[in-house]
Amino acid sequence: MINISYNKKFLSNHCGIYVFWTTFESSLHKYPRIGMIQVVAAVIKRNGRYFIARRAPHKDHAGKWEFPGGKIELHESPEEALEREIFEEFGVETTTGSYLTKSHFDYGTIEIELLAYECIYVSGAFKLSDHDKIAWVELQEMDRFDMNKADYPIIEFLKKRSQK
Repeated sequence: MINISYNKKFLSNHCGIYVFWTTFESSLHKYPRIGMIQVVAAVIKRNGRYFIARRAPHKDHAGKWEFPGGKIELHESPEEALEREIFEEFGVETTTGSYLTKSHFDYGTIEIELLAYECIYVSGAFKLSDHDKIAWVELQEMDRFDMNKADYPIIEFLKKRSQK
């Protein structure tokens, strides 16, 4: 017989989203689960190419390519979070433009809502900290990269938009 129970503990109110830590227990498995969080992604396009970065070996989802970004901090707008994250991760200044699309993805221990925004590179030399490689790629080249799963809906959105 398999016994299953769920225990939720309130962690924080993160930007209006209540974050819970859920423990799923059964006689077969026990693992922690964090509730849904909102994160932002920068879609930076320059000379017909999009900026993507590969997660460094010491980070979650190591080796996966992504539109970079990060978590929205308490009392921070998505636009502010995106400009802060890009500066922290790459040392460059950007300006956040239009909202593009969102995706939801459940990674097992965490569920994210990824908000994608157009971003404009302003200044600075790209430095790597959370990533070990960067690339500027054309939209049709994206399929050759092992992207984070939450980024695929953004790529599909960009492909559909480019066909209009």
